[in-house]
Amino acid sequence: MEPLLSTTSEVEAPRLLQELTFLYFVVAYGTDEELADAERREVTDRLCARYPDLKRATVQTAAMKAMARFADTGDVMDEAERLARRLKSELPEPARRLLYEDLARVAEADGHVLAAEEAMLARLAEVWELDGGGSTMDG
Repeated sequence: MEPLLSTTSEVEAPRLLQELTFLYFVVAYGTDEELADAERREVTDRLCARYPDLKRATVQTAAMKAMARFADTGDVMDEAERLARRLKSELPEPARRLLYEDLARVAEADGHVLAAEEAMLARLAEVWELDGGGSTMDG
């Protein structure tokens, strides 16, 4: 799996990893408005696969911090959009596209995509200026 961000910057990589994890959690939460332990593990597993050079403990720490941020955020959708805007300036288009595809897979994991998930994915594609809406879904 191709990495989404350069892990050469020890200052930036943890923050970016937390922000990516937050976005994964927003999409996973959207399926049933609950973040189950299995969903948190799946997000961690995906990120570990995406960043094989990072220790699992590093990814788990980022996931715990993202989870705390998620729990403390009043409007997770507003926060997700704010993070998406910042990531647009920090990630090149190919990395944004990979992130979008990962998020779409998370949304599709339960076999169907809810309207709220579809709307969020469409908004991310718009913010990230992905050609063709970036959507991998029909209709």
